[in-house]
Amino acid sequence: MRRLADASTLEAATLGGTLLSAGAGGEEWLASARADGMVALAAGEVEIIDLDELADDDLIITVAAVGAPSTNRSRVRPEDRIEAVRALLADIGDGVRAIMISEATTVNGWLQGATLGLPVVDAAGDGRGHPTVEMGSLGLNDRLTVQTAVAGGDRPLRVVTHGSLADTSQVLRQAAVQVGGLIACARLPLPAGIVRERAAIGAVSYQIRLGELMRQGDPTRIGEFVAVRTGGAVLATGEVRSNSVSLRGSFDIGEVVVASAEGDLRLPVVNEYMAAWRNDRRLALFPDLLATLSPATGLPVALKDLRPGSPVVVLHVPKEHFPVGAGARDEGNLKEVETMSGLVMR
Repeated sequence: MRRLADASTLEAATLGGTLLSAGAGGEEWLASARADGMVALAAGEVEIIDLDELADDDLIITVAAVGAPSTNRSRVRPEDRIEAVRALLADIGDGVRAIMISEATTVNGWLQGATLGLPVVDAAGDGRGHPTVEMGSLGLNDRLTVQTAVAGGDRPLRVVTHGSLADTSQVLRQAAVQVGGLIACARLPLPAGIVRERAAIGAVSYQIRLGELMRQGDPTRIGEFVAVRTGGAVLATGEVRSNSVSLRGSFDIGEVVVASAEGDLRLPVVNEYMAAWRNDRRLALFPDLLATLSPATGLPVALKDLRPGSPVVVLHVPKEHFPVGAGARDEGNLKEVETMSGLVMR
């Protein structure tokens, strides 16, 4: 598949991506992604290609935003995204043929590709939102790599790091803390042959198809509609009982509790929903997809907007039904998140 993105593609990709953000995204996320996409389409051609169109030794770089998605203290600007990629390209030299997104939740990569003449591959580090760099980096925690990070605005910062993925990721997290929010990142130049073996293949296509599906359904029953067509299920239809999520370091950590006829549903959070429990029985575990939807509009509701008493629908799609990368399947990466957050997930 080789396709040029247009306004219709953008609308589907942003809708699907907001759902795949697993609680990190809501109306503000959707509006921001649409705005980023329009800037990208105005900047040049946004080309999406299959991995099969690249040779095994062609290099692919990954782009991401690192930090806590709920914070309003720092936003990634379009120019920051471009500068992070330029810094990486300046460091590694020639050979880069394409861009990959770390997670299929936004249209990050579109602007960089349109500006720098690089296609976006139909793959991702992970097919859903995840809290750590390692979860979106194909299980290559010990690999020596280069990571760059850029933040602009009132607190400009530019970082270029060399070392193992795990060690350089710690530096990026501290950089996010330093600027008080999110930073634009580029990392992990990898041969297409390795990406083919370890990435969430087809994640961009899935993101777009999911958004197209959301546009077809009755908004007031979108949870059921999407669940039936994705192999998922609605875990709860009720109202928020409590939301203890708060910013700790560079992560949003806590728990959302949803009251429903079947009993309270507990949703541990580290930036995104990581698990679902009811009556001491675990119903879902990362990298399963969990999302909260408005029963009135059918749109995803962000964690930060889930106030006690607000109505909500909780959707669950098991990991077997959408693309998932090797880093998201790594038990060690999940254990790190459990240890760091202190939350019970398994």
